[in-house]
Amino acid sequence: MPPIRRATVESAVEEGLMLAEYACRLKLRNLIVIEALTSESSYDPRNHLAGAKSVLSQLITESEHAADRLSWEITEVEGLRGRAEHAHDYQSADERNLQHRSDVAVALAHKLAERRDDEAYLLDLIERARVDAWSDVSRALQESLDRSTIIVDDDYERARGERVSELLGDLAALERQQS
Repeated sequence: MPPIRRATVESAVEEGLMLAEYACRLKLRNLIVIEALTSESSYDPRNHLAGAKSVLSQLITESEHAADRLSWEITEVEGLRGRAEHAHDYQSADERNLQHRSDVAVALAHKLAERRDDEAYLLDLIERARVDAWSDVSRALQESLDRSTIIVDDDYERARGERVSELLGDLAALERQQS
C-alpha cells in the first residue's frame, strides 16, 4: 500500500474555506427567509453585510483558538516519549502533525479575514445565499401545492394570522438552533 500523503496546508485551507462558506450561506439563507417573512421593506443585500461579517468573524475566532490550543499542545509534547493512551494523548512524535494543523488553522483564519473584509466577496456570498433561500422557499411551496388543494373559507382566513405566527416562531427556533 502506498504511503498516505498528508494534505498540503493550501489544500486543507481550501477545504476549510469551502466548509466556512457553506456555514455562512446556511446562516445567511435562514436570515434572508426570516427577513422576507417578517419585514415590510424591500430586499437589500447590504442589509446582510453585518450578518455575513459576523459569521466569518466567529469562524476566524474559532480558527485562532484552534491555532492557540495547538501551539500549546506542541509545547506540551516536546520531549515526551512513549505511546499515546488515547486520541488526544499527544507525544513528541505528534509534533509535526500538530504543527501542520496549527499552520492550517492560522492560514485559514487569515483567508477568512481577507474574505470578511472583501465587500465584493460578501455581496456575492449573500447573493448565493439569496438564491439558496429562494430555492428552499419555492421548493417548499411547490411541494405544498402538489400535495394538497387549499380550501379557503372563513376558518382558513380567521386562523391565518395564527398560522403565520407559528411559522415565524418555528423559523426563529430553527435560527437559534443553527447559531
